[in-house]
Amino acid sequence: MQENIIKFLQRKHIVSLSVFNQQDMWSTICFYAFNPHNNSLLIRTNQDTRHGLIMQTNPQVTGTIIHDSTTVAKLQGIQFTGQINELHGELKKTGLALYYERFPYARVMKSALWEICFNEIKFTDNTLGFGKKTLWQRQP
Repeated sequence: MQENIIKFLQRKHIVSLSVFNQQDMWSTICFYAFNPHNNSLLIRTNQDTRHGLIMQTNPQVTGTIIHDSTTVAKLQGIQFTGQINELHGELKKTGLALYYERFPYARVMKSALWEICFNEIKFTDNTLGFGKKTLWQRQP
């Protein structure tokens, strides 16, 4: 993954996520911690929420992460596709350590820990020129 994408993901903390299955679709926003070990996002949300129920039946997700600005020349944002899975066992323990490092107050939460593994990212960065894009795809 390109360094400019990694730096952007490390600076931000809110992801807008969209999920779907054959019966339903929904969008949500979540706090995230970037996992630099495998370039993924860690989020916490309950399994029994509308989006949590959908994610359990279809792990395909899309989402966005933005740097909001009223100045067009300062707009930055990521659009992505990926897979989301609930973490368990040692992966959950390691993931929670990263999440708590970013959000210490989240220790009181009882929600599940999920990992978003990116399949594709388009990063638009107008600070480098209007419409400047960096593309990334997971290698098979």
